[in-house]
Amino acid sequence: MPTGMQFTLTRSTIALDVIDGKRIIVTIPREAILTVLPGFADGEKMVSVLWGSGSS
Repeated sequence: MPTGMQFTLTRSTIALDVIDGKRIIVTIPREAILTVLPGFADGEKMVSVLWGSGSS
């Protein structure tokens, strides 16, 4: 996915976030708007994103 691309989720999904050095699973709600960030990306399966309540 190209960096900076934005899209809206059609269903909620889980994400991995790092808070205070600990990996935490968070739920990103349906209809959240995500922005693809530069950095880690695994084709179409895993990407770094920024969303309304944080980044994952």
